[in-house]
Amino acid sequence: MIGEIRASDAPVQLSSRESEVLSLVATGLSNQAVADQLGISERTAREYVGRILLKLRVRTRVQAAVIATEWRLAERGGYRPDTGIVADVS
Repeated sequence: MIGEIRASDAPVQLSSRESEVLSLVATGLSNQAVADQLGISERTAREYVGRILLKLRVRTRVQAAVIATEWRLAERGGYRPDTGIVADVS
């Protein structure tokens, strides 16, 4: 899954790995738990999370988790947020 968010008219793409990390963060996992799940170091997981927050232009993991949840709901067709957030699952 590749997520896209339109922030100030410029679409931001997440890589498939970043989307995977974001999905795990959205379930409430810590950086260490994300690292364990993906077989990467905690530092690498932390760096992914930092890049995701920058790309999404949010400050907290909670804000990123909200976006991830909105994408999942949009993919299922059950929710279209009025925030300019688009889920791209191609």
